[in-house]
Amino acid sequence: MKILPLAFLILSSLAKASNETIVYLQDDEIGYLGDLTAEANRKVFEIYDQSEPKPKWLSIRSNGGNVDYGMALGEWIFARGLGVRVFEYCFSSCANYVFTAASKRVVSNFAVIGYHGGSQSTQFKFVWPSSFDSMPREAQQAFKGKWKVDILKAAKRERAFFERIHVNPRIVLLGQYPEVKGALAIESPTDIDCWTYSVRGFQLLGVDEIQVVNGPWAPRLLSGDNVSIEISDALVGANLGTPISEELQVPDGLLSR
Repeated sequence: MKILPLAFLILSSLAKASNETIVYLQDDEIGYLGDLTAEANRKVFEIYDQSEPKPKWLSIRSNGGNVDYGMALGEWIFARGLGVRVFEYCFSSCANYVFTAASKRVVSNFAVIGYHGGSQSTQFKFVWPSSFDSMPREAQQAFKGKWKVDILKAAKRERAFFERIHVNPRIVLLGQYPEVKGALAIESPTDIDCWTYSVRGFQLLGVDEIQVVNGPWAPRLLSGDNVSIEISDALVGANLGTPISEELQVPDGLLSR
C-alpha cells in the first residue's frame, strides 16, 4: 500500500477555474469541466440528443458534487454505453458514479480517481452549514430530519446503482474499513481524506477496461495536509466480501451536534 500526500487543488488551473461547469462537444467526445450539477447534466444530454453521429466519450475533470447528480449522470452513461476519459482528476461523486458507470475508460498516467465515501458510508465527515448554530431549535430539528430522509434515500439509490452497473459497492467504502485503517495505524475513520486503486484493484471491484496513456499509472498527488492512500491489490482482494449492512440507516452520531 502506498501512502500519498494529497491536496485537492492538485493543479494550478483549478484555482483559476470558473465556478460555472463547462460542457462542450469536440469531435467524438463531450467535455465536462467542473462540479456535477443538474444544469451541466442537462447540457450533456442535450448535446448527445442533438448530435449525429453520437459522441462515444465523456471527458471529465471534476471534484464531484451532489450524489444524485452524480448517479443521474452515471445512469445515463451506463444506459448509452459511453466511455469516460480522465486526464487530470475525478473525485468524490465523479469517481463513485461517473468513472464506474463507463463502458471503457482512458486515464493519463498521472490522473487521480479519488474516493472518500458514499451514501452507504457509516463513517464520514459531515459539514454543517455555517448558519446552523444560529437556527432556532425547531429549525435545527427540521434540518436534521430532512437530512436523515435525504441520506436514506440516497443510500437506497446508491445500492441499486451499483447493482445495475455490476460494480462492487465496496469501491466507495474500503478506505473506511478497520482493516485499512489498521494497516495504516490510523484510528479515526476521517483521517483518510481520499483513496484510490491500481488498475488491478479496480478490476477486482468490477471496474475494468482501463487504458493508461503512456503508463504505468502513477497518480500525481502534490504535498498537502490531507492524506491519500492507494489501497493495495491484496487488501482489496481480502475485503471483497466484507458485509455491508442490509438495513439502511443513518450512522449513530452523524446528526449529533
